[in-house]
Amino acid sequence: MTTLQSNPIQAVLKQLEVLTGKEKDNSNVTGALPWGLLFKSVQQENIEAVTSMKKFGGLLKKVDLSSADIEHEVRQCIAILTQLFTIIDPKGALCRTLASILQGLSIYMHQQVIDKLKEYLTYQLNLTTMHDTQSLVCNVHKIGACMENFKLGEKCLESCLNPEVLRMYNQE
Repeated sequence: MTTLQSNPIQAVLKQLEVLTGKEKDNSNVTGALPWGLLFKSVQQENIEAVTSMKKFGGLLKKVDLSSADIEHEVRQCIAILTQLFTIIDPKGALCRTLASILQGLSIYMHQQVIDKLKEYLTYQLNLTTMHDTQSLVCNVHKIGACMENFKLGEKCLESCLNPEVLRMYNQE
């Protein structure tokens, strides 16, 4: 996959295989959320991935996410979407699509999104050393993606980055 980093994506795919029941036999999805479409989105590249992810986001909006029956599924969904956001190309259309889906979730889920985004982003930032120029540049772009018309991303950054870093970034 060209837009996605292979190892973290494989971990996400494995999670989705379990959720969709596709570990062994490609059977149809069970549960209230359209896991199969999300699985398909992660497997695809470029415009196909964006198109599938937009369909997933549209179907997600139609599900009553406040239902106690699917609370666990919703938490899993938020975890997977935020994890994807932090590991895909931060300058790509798929990243912007994920930001839009996350931002479009019910206001009652926003804190869960912020918390998970902070967890995954902090993990990614902590993996980087000062000698790894490529990762440093990628992290700068990830921070930029969080600040690009993504209020939940901005709130995440406010809680996990030094305010001086944010001020410096905003001045550029």
